[in-house]
Amino acid sequence: QPHDTLWSIVTRTSPQRDPYAAVAEIQRLNHLHGYVIHPGQTLRVPAKH
Repeated sequence: QPHDTLWSIVTRTSPQRDPYAAVAEIQRLNHLHGYVIHPGQTLRVPAKH
């Protein structure tokens, strides 16, 4: 979505999880070495618990 950040994605998709852990998991799943994401980029996100 336009203007998404890793933080906004985790708070929208996994509001019950620790956001720091969820961001780290998204980074791991997508082989990201930082916090930069790009418009149109497809990301794998952890399954909802």
